[in-house]
Amino acid sequence: MNTTTHPLRHINQFLQWWNSLETVKSPCYAGVNVVIDSINTFSSSEFHELLIVKLKVNGENCRWIVKDAVQNSFFGAATYHDLYNKLVNQNLAPELVARSNQYECFSFMEGHTLNEGNNSTLECSQLAVHCIHNHLTFSRKLSQDYLSDFIIKLKPYLIHLISMVNDDIAINDQVLEALLDEINNRSANANLIVCHGDLNWGNILKSNRHVVAIDWEYFGALPLEYEVAMTMSINQLDKQSQSNMLSQLTSLIEDDVCFDNSLFEVYLQFCHLINFLWVSVERAEGNKTFLSYYFSEECGAPINNLLEVNEIKGL
Repeated sequence: MNTTTHPLRHINQFLQWWNSLETVKSPCYAGVNVVIDSINTFSSSEFHELLIVKLKVNGENCRWIVKDAVQNSFFGAATYHDLYNKLVNQNLAPELVARSNQYECFSFMEGHTLNEGNNSTLECSQLAVHCIHNHLTFSRKLSQDYLSDFIIKLKPYLIHLISMVNDDIAINDQVLEALLDEINNRSANANLIVCHGDLNWGNILKSNRHVVAIDWEYFGALPLEYEVAMTMSINQLDKQSQSNMLSQLTSLIEDDVCFDNSLFEVYLQFCHLINFLWVSVERAEGNKTFLSYYFSEECGAPINNLLEVNEIKGL
């Protein structure tokens, strides 16, 4: 196929070209529409070069996924090529075959994400635990000194989110600082693992052969307790589902792996705060029922003491 005949002058040409290359847009990444929505901001020549590189590597019949490049100074995943390549080599992540400062090209992985099927919450939780256990096993092969270079910087990201919220949200600074101090103190001696950081059901891909996490923008190193808490929070598991997930995980992990329940509980409230703020910032008209979860007893660690939100008070 001669790619030079497709200059990508406008979105319709792009979509026609995209389909002619047999690129599968779904099921792959939940955020694939981002590529289509922002295609007009891409440099056609740069985008062209990336695709030509891919075609030279795997031939014209390749299948791949293009996403916006990670430009996140808070998590720094764009600079984590060495660690990411180790994940790819263990079949824990899709291969990154080409990238520029605007977009990334990943190998296509057959399968369906958990949010696309009729999976129950229990089934989704079990597969999430499977992923977390795989990441834990992978991490134990790496030294703590190596992983310390990839520690996720949570506080700057939180400050960034707080700076963007509107006047309807009032943060209790003293309680928040106490929470952050407790996280720092309790995490000081915790072993680091490679955390995906965003294991929502749409980022877990199930195929006939295996279950694998995709969409690794927020990956880095933090304690196991953080990964578990974030997974529960982002999928809004109730107390019973949280308990089931913890039981399954603790039955899988090795005897010499210590899971600190107190640290987990601190991280759970922190993750609830992060997810509430993220939805509030990214979705200006966030769903009230969705947001109210983080103030309910069912979430396991409500954030009522951390902030007040005028708009959804009483839900």
